[in-house]
Amino acid sequence: MTEVLAALLTPTIALAVAWISFQQWRTARSKLTLDLFEKRYAVYQNVQASLVLIAAHGGSKGTAAFKNMFEAWRESQFLFGAEVASRLDELLAVIITIETAEAEMETISEDHHRQVKEKWDGVKALSLERQSIADLFKPYMLMNDKRVRTVGEWLAERNRVRLSYEDKTHKLNDCRLSQ
Repeated sequence: MTEVLAALLTPTIALAVAWISFQQWRTARSKLTLDLFEKRYAVYQNVQASLVLIAAHGGSKGTAAFKNMFEAWRESQFLFGAEVASRLDELLAVIITIETAEAEMETISEDHHRQVKEKWDGVKALSLERQSIADLFKPYMLMNDKRVRTVGEWLAERNRVRLSYEDKTHKLNDCRLSQ
C-alpha cells in the first residue's frame, strides 16, 4: 500500500507544479496585455486630445495640439502597426499646415484668403477624424483574455454539450421511427 502511495506522489507533485507554472504563465501574459493596453491608451488619449483642442479652438495656435500629436506619433512607432504611425504622421502634417497658415495669417499679405482657407480646411478635416481614429486604434485595444473557468463550470458546460448532442440523437431517432 505504501509503495502505491509513494508511486502516486511523484506524478501528483508533477501535476501540481505544471498547474502552478501554467497559472504563472497566464498571469504574466495578462500583465503584459494590460501594460500594452495602458501604453496604447495613453497614445490614443493624446491623439484625441489634439483633435479636441483643434476643434474647440478653431486651430492650434496657443494649444498643445502639436505637442500631443507629436508625442503620440513618436510612441506609436513601437506600440502599433505601420498603419497607425502612418495615419498619425498624416494628422501631424495637417496640424503643421494649420500652424503654418496661422503664423502666415499674422503678417499682412495678399495670400491671406488662401491662408485662411488652408487653416479652416485643416481644422475641418481634423474635426471629422475622431471616429475614424477610434476605429483605427480599436484592434490594438481589445483585451481578449477570458476568465478561466473552474473545474465545476467546465464539467457543467461539457454536460450541457453532451445533453444537447443526446437530444439531437433522440430527435433524429424519433424522426426515423416515425417514417
